Amino acid sequence: MDYGDESTGQIFCLAHRSQRATFLPIYMSSMLVISAQGKIELRAVSVAATTANITGFILFQGLSTSLDILCAQGWGSGNPQLGRLRVQRMVVLLSAVSIPIATVWFSAEHLFSYVLPDPRTSMLAGLYLKLLILAIPGFLTFEAGKRILTAQGRFFPVTGILCAGTCTNAFLGWLLVWISWTTIFTRHPGVVELIEHALALIAFMR
Repeated sequence: MDYGDESTGQIFCLAHRSQRATFLPIYMSSMLVISAQGKIELRAVSVAATTANITGFILFQGLSTSLDILCAQGWGSGNPQLGRLRVQRMVVLLSAVSIPIATVWFSAEHLFSYVLPDPRTSMLAGLYLKLLILAIPGFLTFEAGKRILTAQGRFFPVTGILCAGTCTNAFLGWLLVWISWTTIFTRHPGVVELIEHALALIAFMR
């Protein structure tokens, strides 16, 4: 694949923007689903989701971006095994980076108590981040694994996988409202975790 080709670069940019547009709703949907429970719950999930994105998920995405060049070098030189090896190494690196991040998230309730005036908001935001820790393995695996597809010039399968994940997330969120309204705050992070692990599995299967 020639990244110097103008048409290829345009397709890459379009696919990348589409992936960003379909990725964000998976995490931002929590605000829509939980907001009807009350203002405190909405504040808590807003703080937790924003903190998770800034301190964790965006960092994983940034580190994984290096694979766009490293994996392409492997496939471009006719050595796809080198590209796969670099993806595996990135998964190990991201796993190591996730340990201190998960530690901070686990202690988030205590940290939030210094910046949030309402103790209940701090408690709920910390609880949401604790539950979201289980989504980290699936997220970092998908972020690294999807580079195997993009390195081969297969941009839109990744977008299709994300679209399917976004639609499934929306359906499960809607279903959760009807099935377990009283426990939706603690169960909705489980939906996000399920989607992330499913995305990672599908990306590597392709």
